[in-house]
Amino acid sequence: MTKSSQSRQLHCAFDSVHVEFAKHIETAKQRLSPALLDEYFDGIEFFAKIGQGPSISITFANMMYWVGEHFGEGSIKRIADFSYQTICRSPNKDFMVDFLISLMEVINHTKSDELDEFLTFIDYHLAKTTYSVHGIHVTHSSPSFRALLSKIGMILSRLDYEGAYAWIDYGLRYFKRHPDQQEAFFSLSTSDSRAVFQRQFPHVANPTAAIRFVLVDCGVLQVGDADAVVLDSTPAVLRRVAAYRALFGREHSNV
Repeated sequence: MTKSSQSRQLHCAFDSVHVEFAKHIETAKQRLSPALLDEYFDGIEFFAKIGQGPSISITFANMMYWVGEHFGEGSIKRIADFSYQTICRSPNKDFMVDFLISLMEVINHTKSDELDEFLTFIDYHLAKTTYSVHGIHVTHSSPSFRALLSKIGMILSRLDYEGAYAWIDYGLRYFKRHPDQQEAFFSLSTSDSRAVFQRQFPHVANPTAAIRFVLVDCGVLQVGDADAVVLDSTPAVLRRVAAYRALFGREHSNV
């Protein structure tokens, strides 16, 4: 540190950043170590100078002291470095504020030593979903990154990382080159996505019940007046049932 963090002044050209910073600096001083407080200052100042306006720095000032307190020494700098290299310097730069906002959900569902594992997970998704059109030297932003971030709390609270990667890989296998469907999958708004997601729950106690739930949800099964499950036996529906059974890795003759 070149000067006392407690007396350091913020150097930033945006008045709006100074206004937001003033709302949070006293709390930040109470919650962060001197080293983390320097990282907090550094991040706000840095993102104000990269040519992407004040919004990133405003969001950074608003919440990063909570994130730094949770993940501990060096974490604010690691997040800032990752954010700049992986998001700001890519076609996904418009999602930077969404990423920072999502960190408030992340700290509610991760342990203090899991930052690197989380960042690796985000990097994996971005690397797999940021794409180029063949024959055109233009790289496009991830069509599903914002959708993933919107569900990050649910993902981290329900799945371990092995299950989360398996869910991502399934979505990429079928929707990597279909942007609209990919976005729907990673926002958990399709029956297929919810089925695969539920399949990754640790220790699924009743796979048959899980399949029934998903099939009823997507309209393949209907519950009759006596709570009997009635199956529409048209070929198209039977193919969907077979696919769901395969997804769960076994046959369930009573579905």
